Amino acid sequence: MSFSMPRNVPSFDNPQRQYENTAWGSSGRSRFPDSGNGYANGASEKIGGMFGTKGGLPMYKDKPYNYSASRRKPWFRRKRVLAGIGLSLLGLLYWLGILSPAGDVSRISGKGEKSTWNMFSRPQSRIDWDERRERVKNAFTLSWGAYEKYAWGYDEYHPISKDGRQMVPNGMGWIIVDALDTLMLMNLTTQINHARQWISTNLTYDQDHDVNTFETTIRMLGGLLSAHYLSTTFPDMAPIPGIQGSSGEDLYLEKASDLADRLMGAYDSESGVPYASVNLHTGKGIVSHQDGGASSTAEATSLQLEMKYLAKLTGEKNYWDKAEK
Repeated sequence: MSFSMPRNVPSFDNPQRQYENTAWGSSGRSRFPDSGNGYANGASEKIGGMFGTKGGLPMYKDKPYNYSASRRKPWFRRKRVLAGIGLSLLGLLYWLGILSPAGDVSRISGKGEKSTWNMFSRPQSRIDWDERRERVKNAFTLSWGAYEKYAWGYDEYHPISKDGRQMVPNGMGWIIVDALDTLMLMNLTTQINHARQWISTNLTYDQDHDVNTFETTIRMLGGLLSAHYLSTTFPDMAPIPGIQGSSGEDLYLEKASDLADRLMGAYDSESGVPYASVNLHTGKGIVSHQDGGASSTAEATSLQLEMKYLAKLTGEKNYWDKAEK
């Protein structure tokens, strides 16, 4: 196969060549003397100005006579290298704990313990978890106190306007039931007694209104079962004299069973996958108002925990079978 020379090969004997060599000289000065009309130097300035005064690349593959072998900057003058070194140093300082707030132990614990660390681990400092726990508890009691004062028994609380709203005509105390286990874990005996009284005298599920199957199961049914578990398994947690932890403590379980019986209608579908909603009075399942009536698999498959635990407590196999199907 014959080889033909490309057409764009530079000409080295063209009279214009001397001006090109002048323009791309690394020193910026022509090796050809000025002819007197200033043309050589003028062309050099014009062409060089388009690409920078110094350090530009040659126009052709053959480098001018005074073009250095390498134009790469030393490693310590490259921005990427310097940036990488800087980030590495910052990461090392953070890893050693010098830039971490945990290093200031006296500010965190208030006890002045010294931080101990080595090159292979973050600083090991003592954190006052008791103090942090009290801060969380104080934040909760502040919010709970406002709810008790301005919207007790309502399903929703609006802290700015200081009022509440019911999600069903007579209300279901969503906030109260949902927070039962938290009240017990924080040992808030006064608040848990107030909540228990409301559940005993005011809470009823015989309401002609549809509710979301998933939300009602995880918040309402789950809240009652959690309260039953904590009050019977840990009787010293937020105890109510004569009631909490005794064999007669079945209020939460009774309410949970009544609610579960009303939720059973949601499982009466052809596939067994529960409907998205259910009417608490009629016990009839209702298809989703969106998505063409389809049920969310993420919601439906997470209902087994409450139903199966209730089956264990009551011995009613129906709850287990519905959820298992």
